[in-house]
Amino acid sequence: MRTRWRNAKARRLGPVQKLARGAWVLFVGLLLLVGCGAHDPYVWAQSLPPTAPGTASTGDVIGVGDLLDIRVYGNADLSGKARVRADGRITLSLVGDIAAAGKTPAALAQEIQMRVQQYIKVPAVTVGIDEAHTLNIVVLGEVARPGVIQVPRQAGILAVLALAGGFTENADRESIYLKRQRPPLRVRFSYHTLTTLGGEAAAGFRLENGDVVTVE
Repeated sequence: MRTRWRNAKARRLGPVQKLARGAWVLFVGLLLLVGCGAHDPYVWAQSLPPTAPGTASTGDVIGVGDLLDIRVYGNADLSGKARVRADGRITLSLVGDIAAAGKTPAALAQEIQMRVQQYIKVPAVTVGIDEAHTLNIVVLGEVARPGVIQVPRQAGILAVLALAGGFTENADRESIYLKRQRPPLRVRFSYHTLTTLGGEAAAGFRLENGDVVTVE
């Protein structure tokens, strides 16, 4: 009898109640996903090898959306400006497509120089970044203003934390995580290391568009 009454009650659920129940199930599922992510493996920023993603050497690195000023001395046809496309490449007259994102301007200039040798005996090429595209970084957890923030290309974790309003009173300053999808990467930072001598590797970690920073 009781079972039949429960079944009848379930059939009487209107569309609003059904929607609320579905939303609750979705919310619980998201909580489970976040909980699982909190236990993902990580590497300390100061332990990253010099060639790891985010640990590029000093100097500007070209990124998607950057506007480049390319000069081939003595040849106006090969000189000009080029915007780095979403695929990380640019197109130059006579040269065609060439990968630019992830390289320093000096490295790209050298590669262009090699490509134009068939047209110019002793080419001299320079590459500059006229406009550096800003990065969109997602900041979550125990910060004053969580959300999506825009930072300059050369900004590090400390700049992200400052733009997010700093820590809340419940923040664990030794549990700052960065998560990147491609290549898969999860890096842990300590605020103490970021702000003391010897923490240059952590403080100089290079961000990429779409990185997620979480303060626990």
